Amino acid sequence: MKTRATGEEVMHALEAAEAEARDDYSGRCMYGAKCPAFECETDSAMVRTFLRVAAENPELAAELARDMKTDSMGRGMVVYFPSIRFEAE
Repeated sequence: MKTRATGEEVMHALEAAEAEARDDYSGRCMYGAKCPAFECETDSAMVRTFLRVAAENPELAAELARDMKTDSMGRGMVVYFPSIRFEAE
């Protein structure tokens, strides 16, 4: 059983879920390290994205839900996954 998703796998899942995916997010206390993220305007949009990912890959959705952090962006939010890194890093 695979225990940790890669940034590339998360980006693919977020794009398949039609999320506004980002591969360049560096959140609080990440000191410039990059992780996968997606932007959304409402809590319901965030939930919709997680449900779409879960429909294709429930284990990945569960891992993302355990790892997620959020930052406010004024009129929206960014949901990011700080412990998931890209293979190239």
